[in-house]
Amino acid sequence: MIDIFIQMEMPVFLGYFTVLSIVGIVIARFWVNADGSSRSPLPELTRLKPFEMAALRDGRKGVIQTALFNLWNRKLITASGKGNTVRIRRKIESNRHPEGEIEHAIYKFAHKTRKPTDFFTNIALRKQIDIYIKPINQTLEQLHLKRTEPQLKQAGIVFWLVLFIILGVGGTKLYFGMLAGQQMALLMIMVVVMAVIAFKVLKPSRNTVLGRRYYQKLTQHFEWMKSEATHNCRQSPPATSIVSSGKNVGKPFGPYVGDKASGLNYNPSQSGANGGLSPGLCVAIFGISGLAGLALYEAFENAFEITADSGADSGGCGASGCGGGSGSGGSSGSCGGGGCGGGG
Repeated sequence: MIDIFIQMEMPVFLGYFTVLSIVGIVIARFWVNADGSSRSPLPELTRLKPFEMAALRDGRKGVIQTALFNLWNRKLITASGKGNTVRIRRKIESNRHPEGEIEHAIYKFAHKTRKPTDFFTNIALRKQIDIYIKPINQTLEQLHLKRTEPQLKQAGIVFWLVLFIILGVGGTKLYFGMLAGQQMALLMIMVVVMAVIAFKVLKPSRNTVLGRRYYQKLTQHFEWMKSEATHNCRQSPPATSIVSSGKNVGKPFGPYVGDKASGLNYNPSQSGANGGLSPGLCVAIFGISGLAGLALYEAFENAFEITADSGADSGGCGASGCGGGSGSGGSSGSCGGGGCGGGG
């Protein structure tokens, strides 16, 4: 059998190899997506809290990004320097304090001057944050938005099995072909291409099919925040809340409208007279790129843009707020109090 495999003409082998790889990837793709989540109902778009949205978007990294922005927006951390010289340090405020265990952990970590990447790479901080986001992940798992550990391991086994078959079959033929002095350039390219396709298509994702669909609908639902926040900042309407502006009256915000009981990072000092969406909600949903286009939050965006190179950041909403303070240099700015709540 092995002799037939080795002696097979290269054009014939390439045909069989391509078909085998594609069929294997397709079957594995269907198997991985059959996680059972599609049988569960899609949760309400107002069901999740900001940290849960951030964890769905980008796991631990998304949660840390959101917590950092909450601290920066309340002037509990400051940024100095530019580019690779940016440094972050906490600031003591008698009338402002971190909210929740995650913010407290990050605030405590910033007692020394830190680089932005330190908040995402420090092993001790990561382990501490993992403890605090365990209940968040459990909530997402109960809603069938994230895979459980056994489900994730099963998907990983399928991924590595397909990758092993592609590399094993292609690599074996490549090895014996090179010993026989045959031209192996095309086969080498095909092996690499199929391995890359398998990696992109089958790489295990913590989010279930339902979770990916939910996040897509979540970003679509809050897409209006982009243009609305930008419009409010340009027009500078006095004391206007984003939820009371013309075209969005009656939109289904549920607990996001300045509701302290909802636990959505409610901050009275950042909300307008009529309530409003926390700016941290935008970062939770869209990531650091959600701040693109608004000069008011440019200092934070520039400070942490190096940490937003990878992950599930999607789109941007221009920050759900128009008033606030700059975390760099201690200056503050406002555009008339409009938007979704300014920085305090």
